[in-house]
Amino acid sequence: MPSLPHHADVTAARQLGESTREVDILIIGGGVTGMLLLDRLHQQGYQVCLIERNALGHGQTIQAQGIIHGGLKYALGGRANAASRAIRDMPNRWRAMFDGTGDTDLSAVAIRSDNCYLWSTRSASSLLGLLGARLALRSRPKRVSAEDYPPALQGVTGPVLTMHEPVLDPQSMLQCLADRHHDRLALDEVIALEQKDAGVTVTTQSGLTWRAARVVLAAGQGNGPLRSMAGLDATAQQIRPLRMVMVRGVSTPLHGHCVRGGKPWLTITSAEATDGELVWQIGGDLAEQGVKMTPQDTIELAAKSLRTALPSCPVDALQWATYEAHRAEQSDEDGYRPDLPGLREDGCILTAWPTKLALAPLLVDELLEKLSSPPVPRPSHTSSPVADQATPPVAQPPWEEIDSWSTAPSAGPA
Repeated sequence: MPSLPHHADVTAARQLGESTREVDILIIGGGVTGMLLLDRLHQQGYQVCLIERNALGHGQTIQAQGIIHGGLKYALGGRANAASRAIRDMPNRWRAMFDGTGDTDLSAVAIRSDNCYLWSTRSASSLLGLLGARLALRSRPKRVSAEDYPPALQGVTGPVLTMHEPVLDPQSMLQCLADRHHDRLALDEVIALEQKDAGVTVTTQSGLTWRAARVVLAAGQGNGPLRSMAGLDATAQQIRPLRMVMVRGVSTPLHGHCVRGGKPWLTITSAEATDGELVWQIGGDLAEQGVKMTPQDTIELAAKSLRTALPSCPVDALQWATYEAHRAEQSDEDGYRPDLPGLREDGCILTAWPTKLALAPLLVDELLEKLSSPPVPRPSHTSSPVADQATPPVAQPPWEEIDSWSTAPSAGPA
């Protein structure tokens, strides 16, 4: 595999003609992985640019709930494995970035909550699963006294714990990185991608030709078509759909997981819409069930579930909507969700799938190791390879894209 060139006295992009640009590394896809990688590579002095065809974070990143998971899924079963050991360090790593002391400075990012709550339904299996969550976590959950329950959890009769899982605002994170790397972002669409011995040539819709020593595909669902374009195996990627639920009309924020049957049944996060109204996003097992149902049936199931999980929630007064989220992942031979990030190296092209937003820094570490081992400090550059290019906007969260909200039929608890 060719190594990256190490130029001591070149500008950030050598223009080999009006329509040709040359960089060390070209990233395709402006989600969490692409943007964090862009920041890390720039810090190391690489001549790097990122192309995004829609808006930064469009798809998986902007649709994410923003929870920096610390291994709850594995801990509920009381088991520790490679996946649980990898993810349990993520909350502390992200907190360092939020403090401005980590690999990437995210001190300007809005944090929706410093912690998540964990509570259960009253079934015996849920209680056992909740207790099992004390295992395999870097920071153990702490019991919350009944008088300290947040307003949304009033009426919950089972135990309530608080967990070391911060919740970030994905749009704020993307905006923070976009502001920092404005001159390294291009709004454009790749129409041809050809790998040669000396690197990769990428042609875009705007008529530009990019030449790069390496190309990183970090385009989520778009990785499949891009791999096909480059003559690579598109079946290396699998798509796992989910149907997420959104609720409007709630009066108090909530961030946490309701456990049922020994796994996260409902995962709820809160955000403020541009009109000032509070919105809940609901995922978890409900989102996996909902993808097999119609939107209205999913809403009906969500309403029943909330009546059970949150006895004090005014379910009948809420407005509802759903959206389908497509999780692009490295293929598993059995079609299951992978536990760890996915990375494929095909000559000069690297394809990256973070699996979870929380795991993106781990994936960036792996990419950096592949791109330069050990990383070589490079000189800083001032000229911009995209000075005359349109810059992609930051995507809007899913609740801002909904034209109409519906009511849920009155029904009993689930």
